[in-house]
Amino acid sequence: DFLMVFANLQFAKMNWEKGLALLEQGLASDPSHATCLRLTAYGLRQLGRLEDADEIVKKALALHPEDARLYAEAGWTAIRTDAAAAEEHFGEALRLNPEDKSFVRGMKEAQFQSKWFFRFFRYMFRPWICVPYYGLWIIFSSHISSEAASLWLYGPILFLIVCSILNA
Repeated sequence: DFLMVFANLQFAKMNWEKGLALLEQGLASDPSHATCLRLTAYGLRQLGRLEDADEIVKKALALHPEDARLYAEAGWTAIRTDAAAAEEHFGEALRLNPEDKSFVRGMKEAQFQSKWFFRFFRYMFRPWICVPYYGLWIIFSSHISSEAASLWLYGPILFLIVCSILNA
């Protein structure tokens, strides 16, 4: 537990490698410690090593099938690659602990990730996309016809509406 606390402190400082080294020492003394396994998966996920994190989470879930936080970590690990599996993991975490708000947030994020038009909407309205796009619209709208300016302004919004209707 002592090493786990120090690993958490290293994670708070974003020293992922140092935190993982401390957790490895903790797992050497108790290889089935649920929190150490979960934090190891979290650290690996933060480093982008999703396959390793998934392997650790599967091992931890086999040892501790009633740990809601492990299911949530499995959901966060799977959310980038398989939103449906992430929904299942967050659903199981919510079944085990329905009061935890972070599990609800994870479930919403997994549902959001499973819909491509929501991902497109999130991408389209990021500042580096939105500002140049609508900035150019403001500059060129006085030089083109009002119909073309309207299409340029409302085109992405109409596209999202049509996609949501077709996907419903």
